[in-house]
Amino acid sequence: MPRTENTKGKGKIFWRCTVCNDIHFGMAGPEICPTCLEKNAYVEIDESEAAKFTGL
Repeated sequence: MPRTENTKGKGKIFWRCTVCNDIHFGMAGPEICPTCLEKNAYVEIDESEAAKFTGL
């Protein structure tokens, strides 16, 4: 099951929705994706993976 809590003790981190690939940057992933409305679908990702989806 995807996690919505920051398990690495860092500050803000990147999160990706496993359903629609929406990217979120914050202390925790949203419980409900604002794009596809899926519940608990966010997983922690690193900055390089986030760049693949955002083009940053």
